[in-house]
Amino acid sequence: MHLRDKKRYDYTTVKEHLSSTHQFVSDWNPNKFLNWGRKISPEVEDYIRHILERKVYPEVSYRSCVGILSMERKYGKERLIAACTRAAYYGLYHYKAICQIIDKRLDKIPPEEESIELTLPLHVNVRGADYYK
Repeated sequence: MHLRDKKRYDYTTVKEHLSSTHQFVSDWNPNKFLNWGRKISPEVEDYIRHILERKVYPEVSYRSCVGILSMERKYGKERLIAACTRAAYYGLYHYKAICQIIDKRLDKIPPEEESIELTLPLHVNVRGADYYK
């Protein structure tokens, strides 16, 4: 028998009824991920903070945080810090951004070096600003 929760559109969970794997997950909270990120570096902590703040319910972003933070074991501390710094530079706050940066080895290139100046070539078909006056 269970008590009825009167709160509308809210989750109700009895921890003892969860499987052991879900009980482990129920101990997750934003501070756990922020502390984990802080142990790696302030840049990673800041990146994780942005991920947690972007969601209405931080619980939705926990798996993303675990995925990003666990990349330290596979790729190393320096690469994860560089990837988080690069993603933050471009305003990309999600797991896939970090994966792509690391997979394409973009973490080894500083963001400033890759800027490409785009200019239009001079050509008879290009009208220019004077045409529209």
